[in-house]
Amino acid sequence: NIIAVDKMNYGAYVITGGLGGLGLLSAKVLARAGAKHIILLSRSGRVSYEGQGLEEDLAWLQSSASGAEVQTMRCDVSDESSVEAMLAEVRQIAGRIEGVIHSAGVIRDGLIRGGAAAEGSSDVWRAKAMSAWWLHKHTAQDNLRVFVAYSSISAAIGNPGQSAYGAANRFLDGLMSERIQRGLHGLSIQWPAISGVGMAAAGILSEQTTEGAVSEWSIAPQKVAHILENSLSNLYSTPTLLVSPKGLLDIMEGNRVSVQFSGIGGGAHADSKAASRKAASKKQARGRAVSALSESQVDDIVARAVSSLVDMDSSETIVSDDAQLMDSGLDSLGATELAGTLSRELGVKLLPTLIFNYPSMGDIKRHVKELLGIGIEDETDVADAATAEEA
Repeated sequence: NIIAVDKMNYGAYVITGGLGGLGLLSAKVLARAGAKHIILLSRSGRVSYEGQGLEEDLAWLQSSASGAEVQTMRCDVSDESSVEAMLAEVRQIAGRIEGVIHSAGVIRDGLIRGGAAAEGSSDVWRAKAMSAWWLHKHTAQDNLRVFVAYSSISAAIGNPGQSAYGAANRFLDGLMSERIQRGLHGLSIQWPAISGVGMAAAGILSEQTTEGAVSEWSIAPQKVAHILENSLSNLYSTPTLLVSPKGLLDIMEGNRVSVQFSGIGGGAHADSKAASRKAASKKQARGRAVSALSESQVDDIVARAVSSLVDMDSSETIVSDDAQLMDSGLDSLGATELAGTLSRELGVKLLPTLIFNYPSMGDIKRHVKELLGIGIEDETDVADAATAEEA
């Protein structure tokens, strides 16, 4: 089922969200794989994010160096009639459509509590889920070689404030499974944050994020390119591929969807073992340091991490232990960064969904100290003393 390079030049490859970071990265992979016609779709007709080098990527794609004819087209893929018209135009230009990469999507964070989640859920659903359905429906005649949908890791593990986004991405997972059952190509890739690229780079990988956090909670664009190259060659036998960054590997053990680890390619198994041994050594060293922390020091570490991420323009410049962090301005991307920062500094495993179960700073402090075993001995001593006095 491997697609030969000389077969890639027979028709067009359509990329939704084509002027975003992932869309342009995907186009570069296609061009280097031999695709001769690439259509980059966007609603605005403009590169999505400044400061990520996307303008340079587009310029290279549209130059003779890419070896491909790359066109940009404006299209609202959440509108069925617009999708039909666009596909008809692409067939007229290139003769046929060979593949679709669905990279489009929007984020509208909001909590279910208080009804905020409902405000942007329609936008999220249309951009991610309905657009995928229209593309699936109206390419039925094309017998596509490739249909890849870009889902999110939030569909697998959730993320505070992203119930609509997680549900829309989970729809993509189900749609790709349905395509495979019908004998069609389909692959849904649940991406984490990508270093320096796209929506996540504009938020979670901000100036406040340390180099360690970038490495721990995201993957490099080169790894994205490698995974996409493999998907073009039908190397994955699953409709859903979960891509996990290093910081989540241990926590994701036991997940039933396929996991693409950071060490991709030859020797990945040996590399992952070596990395595990190295990580274990570092963890032991950090564990010895962390065990010497006092309760007040743990409290200070948590408080500093929270304060650096909440909305400092808020009227409350100090976050109390009892305040709900999401209400204090901590969005879903900030919640992911908070879990990463505390995991790294305290040597404990904390999921990005931390504030689901521990919504206040006080809750997080108590939870972390329980994981570290700090304060437990003191409580036991007090209980033993009280028992002795009663005796």
